[in-house]
Amino acid sequence: MSKFGIRSLKWPLESKDVDRIIAALECRRDMLSAALTIDQIEQILDINQTLLLSKLPTVEDALFDSQANEHEPRCHPDTRIDLLREIYNRVDDTNGKSVFYLQGMAGTGKSTISCTVAQHMVERPNRPLVATFFFKRGEGDHGNSSRVVTTLTSQLIAKEPVLAASVKRAIDANANHAITGRPMGEQFEQLILKPLESVKPGKSRTVVIIIDALDECGSEDDIRRLLYQISRGAKMKADKIRWRAFMTGRPEMPVRLGIDAIRGDVEQRQLELVPEADIHHDLTSFFKTRFASIRDDLTGFAMPTRNFL
Repeated sequence: MSKFGIRSLKWPLESKDVDRIIAALECRRDMLSAALTIDQIEQILDINQTLLLSKLPTVEDALFDSQANEHEPRCHPDTRIDLLREIYNRVDDTNGKSVFYLQGMAGTGKSTISCTVAQHMVERPNRPLVATFFFKRGEGDHGNSSRVVTTLTSQLIAKEPVLAASVKRAIDANANHAITGRPMGEQFEQLILKPLESVKPGKSRTVVIIIDALDECGSEDDIRRLLYQISRGAKMKADKIRWRAFMTGRPEMPVRLGIDAIRGDVEQRQLELVPEADIHHDLTSFFKTRFASIRDDLTGFAMPTRNFL
């Protein structure tokens, strides 16, 4: 009552006082109604998003933070410093190429670096839209490209729900011929590029796509197609979207041919070409940490340690 000045009213009431109080009450009513409407819309969006994601076939084990990858190591904080800094700088460089491809032989730590980059990106304060796919040869959809686009799409929607409306329209428009069964290029266009292009101009967002072990994708043609589709992100008609991709793979012919086809959009780095001083530094840091952990275990004062490599 004191909020609207009712206690201050004295008989006989003056119309201007009554009008003032009624106007204040109507204002509060409209604010409450708007708040309830917004809340209902958010709930509907959440329901629609849940239903939509259920229609997108995904490979959960292909995500960097899935249960299957729970024990995948990350880079030790004192190792790969220069390489990781270069990758992060490429993401932030507005004039940089859209794809950073890290090539290396088996056992050189490509997946460890991919996990580290992904972890770093999802923890950044500017919250880029991060989507990952880690290939594993011979493990069904985990080892081929049939579910790559839908798996990436589901992650982008989870981080930016406003994309759900555009993706839903694409699914509804292809009701008789499921978009999830269409060629990779059509899926990429309808489920990723167009939804991102439809986002209303506002604050700029960075999209980071991380593909690990590209050479294990399966079909040689699919490797080249996937590389081409990923490079298309840089040509989106969206002023506020910065598209960046980080990819790793072995130096096999299909990957090299695919990279050559999009050479203008790719920055390449060979993992084996690491300065000897950096190798010495990384090994020293790694062994110091491991020996310290062993010492703590032997003295009965073991502390929890992260799984670094």
